[in-house]
Amino acid sequence: MRYNFKTQPYSYQLRALNKIAKLNGIAGLFMEMGTGKTKVAIDWAGIGFHNLGVSKVLVICPVSVIQVWKSQIAIHSPVRSRASILEGRTEWRINKIKWLIAHDDYDGITWVITNYEGIWRKFGRRTLDDWFIRWNPDLVICDESHRIKSANSKQSRAAHRLGRYARMRLALTGTPITKNPLDVYGQFRFIDDQIFGTNWSKFKNYFALWGGIGRYQVRGFLHIDELVKKVRANSFRIKKDQALDLPDKVFLNLPVTLSEPAMRLYREMAKQMIVEIEETHATAPIVLTKLLRLSQITSGFIKDVEGQIRTFDDSKLRTCLDLLQDILAEDQKVVIFVRFRYDIERISTALWDRFKLHPLILSGSVPQSQRHTMVRRFHSDPDQKIFVAQIQAGSLGIDLTPASIAIFYSLDYNAGNYWQAQDRLHRHGQTRKVTYYHLVAPNTIDGLTLRILKEKGDIAHAVIHDPHILGR
Repeated sequence: MRYNFKTQPYSYQLRALNKIAKLNGIAGLFMEMGTGKTKVAIDWAGIGFHNLGVSKVLVICPVSVIQVWKSQIAIHSPVRSRASILEGRTEWRINKIKWLIAHDDYDGITWVITNYEGIWRKFGRRTLDDWFIRWNPDLVICDESHRIKSANSKQSRAAHRLGRYARMRLALTGTPITKNPLDVYGQFRFIDDQIFGTNWSKFKNYFALWGGIGRYQVRGFLHIDELVKKVRANSFRIKKDQALDLPDKVFLNLPVTLSEPAMRLYREMAKQMIVEIEETHATAPIVLTKLLRLSQITSGFIKDVEGQIRTFDDSKLRTCLDLLQDILAEDQKVVIFVRFRYDIERISTALWDRFKLHPLILSGSVPQSQRHTMVRRFHSDPDQKIFVAQIQAGSLGIDLTPASIAIFYSLDYNAGNYWQAQDRLHRHGQTRKVTYYHLVAPNTIDGLTLRILKEKGDIAHAVIHDPHILGR
């Protein structure tokens, strides 16, 4: 098929595209986190545009990766593209879809990116999936498709309905099966409802043995060879350790959209700092102190003049939790690096509220003797999934190789700490490729800090040299 890649694919990504082509664009892409399944889906849309008449693509994904999809399309798609993100009130989303229906003459690919909860919301007599069907996408992509595994959830039913009207369908996840083989039903109902049918009762009684009071408990599984054969025939599967040409380290930025009040506060403070730095010829220590407050704002809090913490935004926290939901679905361990102790407090509270999990916590106040005990627990306890470490405390002398995924929630300004923190996972004893996620609020100190740390530069020097980089 005719297609010129904008970014060169790995060999296994080419195999994935070949499998999709053999399945006529109706397939599961069961690729582990960090292997680049988003790029594969984007390239398939491009192949479809040049060869199969694909011009409208609907992406349904978790909130945490909505912005990632938009940025990845810009990076990987050689086809002229317009990407519309559907967030906010249902009425606004419907108006946007109406606009797209009325302007259906675009000479490239129109991408619509929305979250799972956004496909079944109702406004008036119609639900959003009714409007998506009227828009008539050629390709529907369900990213992290384990979120539609439930047979009876609203988002699973809406995804199935949308899929029935699209010529092509891709389900993307690293974990098509999170608890038991019955998890495939909702996902394959979306991919192709001829594979396992549309009768949940018939499916579950054929592939599982039920018992207990009311026969609601799974006592065993039946015909598993048949189930596995059908899944393999209609999907492409790869794990990071099987992706031989994938680099040992994979870096992914996860954009965080701050609330308008948070961005307004950030812009006001950045503007004030630019003036102060230019007028006073501030020294590096003074600049670093001022930058500290900007970093606090992107984490959603600030200390007032009396030293009291004021929390005003949870955008970064929500993005982190949404990402963790998918990491935990893959039954993987993860390390979260943070700068501020208040970040640790908020993350710890939220982990219990959402997942009923208590993380291991390493901050500067933890004695050295307790650190070794904590690390041993992370190695030995399979239920201890999350390790939260303050960057300076967690950058030296500890082995965090049970995890192959790290999230940099907030960064300090020391390049040594940043690279040493990476090496807590990527070191002797690590048998897997390591993925590092960076939570970055666009057009803020987050992106500037990350760029300078990767270059092993000095952020204070950079700001003193050009204070206006704080406002870009």
